[in-house]
Amino acid sequence: MLAKTSRPRLSAVYQRSGLFDRLDNARRQHSVTLVSGPPGAGKTTLVSSYLELRNLRCLWYQIDSGDEDVATFFHYFTQAAKNHFAPNALALPEFEPGNVSDLIRFSRQYFRAFYAGRDTPLVVVLENYQELAEDSPLHDVVRVACEEILEHCHLVIVSRHACPKALFRKRFSDAVTIIGPDDLVLTPDETRCIAESKGIKISSGAAALDLQTRSAGWMMGLMLVIERARRDNTGKKLSLSLRDGQEEPLFDYFVGEVFRGLDVDCRELLMQIAFLPKMTVHRIARLTGTKKGGALLSELMRKNLFVTHHGGKESAYQFHPLFREFLLDQAAVRYLDADLRTLQCKAAEVLISDGDDEAAID
Repeated sequence: MLAKTSRPRLSAVYQRSGLFDRLDNARRQHSVTLVSGPPGAGKTTLVSSYLELRNLRCLWYQIDSGDEDVATFFHYFTQAAKNHFAPNALALPEFEPGNVSDLIRFSRQYFRAFYAGRDTPLVVVLENYQELAEDSPLHDVVRVACEEILEHCHLVIVSRHACPKALFRKRFSDAVTIIGPDDLVLTPDETRCIAESKGIKISSGAAALDLQTRSAGWMMGLMLVIERARRDNTGKKLSLSLRDGQEEPLFDYFVGEVFRGLDVDCRELLMQIAFLPKMTVHRIARLTGTKKGGALLSELMRKNLFVTHHGGKESAYQFHPLFREFLLDQAAVRYLDADLRTLQCKAAEVLISDGDDEAAID
C-alpha cells in the first residue's frame, strides 16, 4: 500500500524551470495534465520534483496490472484519500460487486464526494498509466475523474503512451495540458547543467551540443553515460558508444525496455530496418519484403519506444540515435559477414532509388 500511494522521494535533482513554468500554467488554465514520453525521459522525476519545489499536497497513485480490477483501484485510492480529507468531509462510497454493472454512475458519485471532501488544493497523480490494457474498465473511471474535477484540484496522468483513452474527450475540448516527448527533450544548456551537477566537466557549448545531439536529449541516456564516466574515471571524456562490450548499461536498458516485449520476427525486422537512417513504409517494404514493418514502427511510436515520426511529402520514421546503434550492433552479432554485406547493399540500393545518395554512401 505504502509504495503504491507514496510520491517518489528524490535527491539532488536538476530543476527544469521551463517545464515547471508549463506545469504552473497547466494548474491555472486546465484541470488535467498529461505527461507522456519514452521510458527514461524523466516524467516521474519532473512531476515529483515539481510538487516538492512548489510544496504542493498530492495524492500519488501508481497504477499496475492489479488495477484492472476496479475494486482494487477504489480500495487503494480510498485508503490514500483518507489522508487528504477535511475533518467534516463525508465518507467516500464503498465499491461493491453490484456497482460493476453501473460503473459510470458509481464513479461519478465517488469522485463528486472525493473532490467535495477537500478544503485545500490537491494534485492527484496517476503514474504508469500505460500499464492499463486498451479495454480496461478503469479508463472509464479515470474519464469520470477528469470530468468531475473541481477548481481547487488538479489531475496529472503520467504515461508512456501519447494519449490515454480516458482523456480523448478532455483533450479535444481543450481542457488538458499535454507535455509530450518533444517537451521532455533536454536542451544543450540542461545537458551541460546536469552533467556538471554530477561532477562531469563540459569544456564548451559545442561539447554540450554534441552530447545533447548524440543522446537526442534523452535523460536516461545522459545519466547512463555520466555513470560510465564516473566508473571509468574518464572525467572529461564522455562517450555514448555502445561498442565497449555487451555489459554496457545502455545495451541492457534497450534489451529490457524494448526487445523483451517483442517476438523473434519483430526483433529481426527492427535490425534490418535500422540500416535505413530514415524509414518510409515504401523503403521498409522494399528492404524487408514485408509490409509489417510500418505497423511495427507505428506501434513502437505510439508507445513512445524510441521511434519518432516526421511529416512531409512522404511521412518517415526515425530511430533514436542510440537505439539505432543498438540495433545495428545486434545485427552485427546476429548475421554472418556475408549476410551483413548483402543487407547493407540492399539498403543502399533502396536509398539510391529514392534519390538519397548521401545516406546510401554512408
